[in-house]
Amino acid sequence: TLFSRLQRNTNHMICVPLQTREKRLGVLYALNKIDGVFTEEDVEIMQALSGNVALALENASYYESLMQSHKELERLNRVKNKMLHHLSHELKTPLAIIDATLRIISQRIASKGLDPQQFPFERLYRNLARLQIIEKQLAHIVEEKDYPERNVILEFLDFLKDILDIREEEEPAFV
Repeated sequence: TLFSRLQRNTNHMICVPLQTREKRLGVLYALNKIDGVFTEEDVEIMQALSGNVALALENASYYESLMQSHKELERLNRVKNKMLHHLSHELKTPLAIIDATLRIISQRIASKGLDPQQFPFERLYRNLARLQIIEKQLAHIVEEKDYPERNVILEFLDFLKDILDIREEEEPAFV
């Protein structure tokens, strides 16, 4: 084996630890200097070199870990997008059917001479509208667009902050 050959042919050897701040990674060694024996200067060079090698090994390990995390994140993002796309698509058709059916029922009730106001159509339409907003928000997320309501809400919050600032200036005891 290689190890047994090294044992028989090893005349001189320097071993220095491959050490990072956090842990020991291994050993760096040099065998059988070509001209003469190893000196203290050779040991210092090996020690300096071992720090760079340890850092490179640690960076390679971090890079590999980072790449694995990145691949997993991409996979999870694809799954999320598929799920959101499917959910958005699956909501759209039933909501359109419910909307059309409610309008037909309301028209038929009115055609029979009954007052549609006696039935809970307003509550049904209100909740249908909420579901349609959720479906649109889902579609915007799938398309990676901002939904319009977000900008209105952010502007309103900025406006409220301005009002609070003005009120604080007028009445310092308010805050």
